[in-house]
Amino acid sequence: MSDEELNALYDSIPAVRIYDMEYNDIVRGKVRYRAQSADAEMFDSDERNEIVIHSMKFEQFNNKGELSATGEAGKAVRFNATGNVEITDNIQINSKEEEVLIEGNYLLWQDKDRILSGNITDEIRITKEDGTFFAGKGFYVDSKQNKAEFRNGVRGEYISESSGGETETDEAAADPIRPADSVTEAAGE
Repeated sequence: MSDEELNALYDSIPAVRIYDMEYNDIVRGKVRYRAQSADAEMFDSDERNEIVIHSMKFEQFNNKGELSATGEAGKAVRFNATGNVEITDNIQINSKEEEVLIEGNYLLWQDKDRILSGNITDEIRITKEDGTFFAGKGFYVDSKQNKAEFRNGVRGEYISESSGGETETDEAAADPIRPADSVTEAAGE
């Protein structure tokens, strides 16, 4: 085999395969992120330094050490050099702090910039307990700026409490041609 073929083979075989895995990301003595999986693979070559987790469940903690989010997905890939995580297949994230459920099939967490984003072509659905929901493509959340938007159109239903205690429903449908439709703009707030 050529060196190129050997390197490709080395990159395709995990250095370690773990069953019944629990992964904890600890910063300054506090657990920041915890993932559990029945099967995980670690790759540690120069070209591929990552952990691939199958059928995972996870918990994320805020700076105070309090649980801020839980979730599950069919697969996650953590890129060790950056701390970024690519999540795919039947994603469900329950944000305790925002009190929302996020569902979809592709998300990317960019650790350094604290950004959670979806593909421009894949739909992400955000649902609140009161029935309010937004669904759109091009999902983008900048947690540093506390900003969320759909960059390729959004639709949904915003439910607000009226002064008489009755629930009002407002349809929100953004023009999919208009870029950067934010959740609050689409809801008419």
